Amino acid sequence: MESFLQESGGLRRTAPVQSPVPVSGRLPLARRLLIGCLVVLLVLAYLLYLLPAPAVRFAIATAAAGGV
Repeated sequence: MESFLQESGGLRRTAPVQSPVPVSGRLPLARRLLIGCLVVLLVLAYLLYLLPAPAVRFAIATAAAGGV
């Protein structure tokens, strides 16, 4: 069985789709929960990254307590 592109010599009558085609409906609940958990995990990892390293926290606490 031949397709239209084969019969037309490879020429298109319309432009190919350039962006994702929207689909109707929503994601299932399990998939939405999984994506939500991943987003929360990424946010927590970023916030943890913003905290200073343990050695720096110890130096800050020591300096605040009047130590070296």
